Amino acid sequence: MREVMREGKNAVVAAILSFLIPGVGQLYAGSVGKGIAFLVVLLFGWGFTSTLIGALLGIPMLIVVYIGSPIDAYMVVNAMAKQTPPHG
Repeated sequence: MREVMREGKNAVVAAILSFLIPGVGQLYAGSVGKGIAFLVVLLFGWGFTSTLIGALLGIPMLIVVYIGSPIDAYMVVNAMAKQTPPHG
């Protein structure tokens, strides 16, 4: 598997960062808006889990964020790499 890099950005590193803390991989890749959005949804998801009724909303929200964020971070780096003309 070929790792896509953009200006020193590695798609696998972005995915790993977003797996550890959703949104950080997007920030690393340069997609600040998406990164902040994932972080905000993460915080709301954890906040909702403090009550039983809130957990019914918060837990699915966290599952989506923890699965979607690494995939999106990987795709962001790949998409940006396709937009950047090759040097040389």
